[in-house]
Amino acid sequence: LGNMQLIGHQIWQQFFTDTVNAGTMHHAYLVTGAAHTGKTTLVTIAAAQLLKIAPEKILAHPDLQWVERLVDEKTGKTKKDISIEQARIASQFTHESAFYRDGWRVVIIREADRLSRGAANALLKTLEEPGRNTILFLMADNEAAIMPTIRSRCQLIRLRPVADADMSTALPAATPAMIAAAAGRPGLLVQWLEDAETWQVADTTMRQWLVERQQPLAKQWAALETWCEAAPEDSRAYYQSWLDTGWQALHLALSGQAPMPTELIQRLAAALRTAERALRRNVTPRLALEQVCLAATGHYRV
Repeated sequence: LGNMQLIGHQIWQQFFTDTVNAGTMHHAYLVTGAAHTGKTTLVTIAAAQLLKIAPEKILAHPDLQWVERLVDEKTGKTKKDISIEQARIASQFTHESAFYRDGWRVVIIREADRLSRGAANALLKTLEEPGRNTILFLMADNEAAIMPTIRSRCQLIRLRPVADADMSTALPAATPAMIAAAAGRPGLLVQWLEDAETWQVADTTMRQWLVERQQPLAKQWAALETWCEAAPEDSRAYYQSWLDTGWQALHLALSGQAPMPTELIQRLAAALRTAERALRRNVTPRLALEQVCLAATGHYRV
């Protein structure tokens, strides 16, 4: 685990502190929000309060089960889904006795929106019959990808983008361009500040995205074709990253840190929202991105 500084979301941190102290914790929580908004930090702090350990040391606690996609030993790449075997191990964990007498057992599932169908069904059984003194925390970037039956059995917490002022106060070294591009996601700021090269790459990529959206349609499609050729087999996150870059670039332009006409910003923002909905409906990703290019040139109205 990296930086455990929670930026923003103090109302939810206080909520967990109060419920832990009062002994009124729900058996399962689903924490959703865009990547880098602070889901992992918030959940880790809440779980650490339950387990009475420093957040930075939580992974070493015997009463914690951390579940996330594994790395394929053959390819070295992260697997597409969380497997049913992982879900079954977590389910068994919830019905075992805590290491510490009268203590809690905590399961944290990152990317719960990447559960395989079998894993989701196995998890559902656990949510229906949770073990004694067991708390489950699920995190997801894409709330819509969570099975409705799982959502209904969890207390839902939606993390909103963090205000620029809060990020600036917490991370005074961040430049105005960084804060604008982060678009309310402090995790990005932390990453950029810790590794200046990642910011340089991000800044260049965002500005290039803005330049391309102001070029003739033929040039936009040529650039998009080159980009799509590099898509990996599990390409959903890859195509979503193009849309994420677009959102960051538009925030950069809106703040005055990069040139783009306001009318074009508005048109592209509408197109990005439409493309994101299309991706969630499993529309061919390239078609969704092409609609953004069409909107940029005025050939398509959202």
